[in-house]
Amino acid sequence: MRILASLLFLVLLSSTISCRAEILSFGVEHSWKTNRSLFPALVFKDSTEPKAHSPKKATLYSAILPGLGQVYNKNYFKAFLFDAALITSTIIMFENREDLRMHREDLERLTDNDPNTEPLNQPTWTENRLKAERDFRLDNRNYAIVAMAAIYALNILDANVSGHLYQFNINQNLSARITPQIQMNGYTGLGFSLNF
Repeated sequence: MRILASLLFLVLLSSTISCRAEILSFGVEHSWKTNRSLFPALVFKDSTEPKAHSPKKATLYSAILPGLGQVYNKNYFKAFLFDAALITSTIIMFENREDLRMHREDLERLTDNDPNTEPLNQPTWTENRLKAERDFRLDNRNYAIVAMAAIYALNILDANVSGHLYQFNINQNLSARITPQIQMNGYTGLGFSLNF
């Protein structure tokens, strides 16, 4: 008798779960949908509900890997642009750093008190030209570092703003137009129309 009661309980349980799954999958509202008195541990979610979009997630993704927050927001072209800009400024920084190192070495070899040493990279350059080139490369390296930091910060900011505006409805009903107009008395001007 005990086995029969357990079997009956399992059959009722499985039929209730399958009925709930069918009702929820078709989106039909029913009064016992939220009634958890029979099975309080079972929670069923509607599979047709859209996932909540989190701006915090987009910001965190962009902070971890630039462009990943834009991919999360489905702004793939922006992700490409941010990554390309960051890679370009990184390459410029490394190239200027290497040129700066070479010009510093040449300047040290030229300005030491040993007449037998000559600059290795640019042996025909004068001391003034090497100093000017060194300063130019130093400035370019520093600008590239500032550009990298600015692009990284803009990447995070853009991911956050795009995450907040992800579900914002933009359609033709929300528009503003400025059009040229000619009035009856012969005057011309601009007309402004706002649709919402």
